Amino acid sequence: MNNKLFDRMMSAVDEDLLEEAQRPAKARKKRPWVTLAVSAAACVAVLVSILPKAPVTPQPGNTMVVNPMQAVTEAEVEALGYRIPLPENAETPAYYLINRGAEQTTPMAEVRFLQNGGEYTCRTLKTTVSEDISGLYVQWSQNDIWKLESLEVTVMEAEDRTACVSWYEQEAGMQWCLSGKQGASALLSTAGDILHTLGYNLDVAPAGAKELVFRKLTQEGLSIGETTFVLDGISYAYRVAATNVVEEYFADISGAEKPFAEETIGEVGWCSARISFNENADGKIVWFDPAPGLLYSLYMETGASEAALLDMASLLYAPAQNDAG
Repeated sequence: MNNKLFDRMMSAVDEDLLEEAQRPAKARKKRPWVTLAVSAAACVAVLVSILPKAPVTPQPGNTMVVNPMQAVTEAEVEALGYRIPLPENAETPAYYLINRGAEQTTPMAEVRFLQNGGEYTCRTLKTTVSEDISGLYVQWSQNDIWKLESLEVTVMEAEDRTACVSWYEQEAGMQWCLSGKQGASALLSTAGDILHTLGYNLDVAPAGAKELVFRKLTQEGLSIGETTFVLDGISYAYRVAATNVVEEYFADISGAEKPFAEETIGEVGWCSARISFNENADGKIVWFDPAPGLLYSLYMETGASEAALLDMASLLYAPAQNDAG
């Protein structure tokens, strides 16, 4: 390009444009909303990372399902037709009603209490069928069924001593459940107090007996119910266990394995019995009812004789088939 052409072109350019081009470039304005948005995003990220996460609601299956519970008074529970008889030495009872969902119009009643330092939960529900109302989802290591008059009592225990005793009153249409972490034996003793108030006897003892204790034992694979009591100054231990083994020489569940000076045979009701004793000292009698498959034993600590053992065994024995022979 020659000098004349360049001069003509530059002359044609507007002077205002030339002045603008010769000025220093201005700094680009910042957009504050962009910076604020980035800062806010960073804050949110930090908060998400440091705030505690909301607890995850357990799902049904292998966990306990928590039912909506409402704390109420004993009078409010009784107003719904529930009566929960507690042991005489029960302490600090707390009553609740549990809503079981829209399909269940009648709530379940619950009372939590202390007894001898242990915590217990007793539940009851109006229902037309027997069902599990314990709310416990544990692996039971023992599951036994006891026949008690017109009731069928289920006793369950886990390795950590969590236990549950449940029964269903068909005539009353009431399901019951008692649970705790003291083991089946302690739980059965407390359940016995409640059952006794309801009109049932979990333990078996003659009139006038004192210091009654009912407990559950396991011996050689058999689940044994034992009632100990004192009558006229003599201590007794009465045991019952179910078995499907029918043998002429039936098992001895008394737990008294030592030798005795006297050995003889007899009958309790229509059942064959073996009698062992030391005269005027301790003794035992064992017998077997093959019809229902029930083993029995009675041990007395002192004053034993053939007649004394037979008399007490006959007094305690109630044939499961309601027929003494």
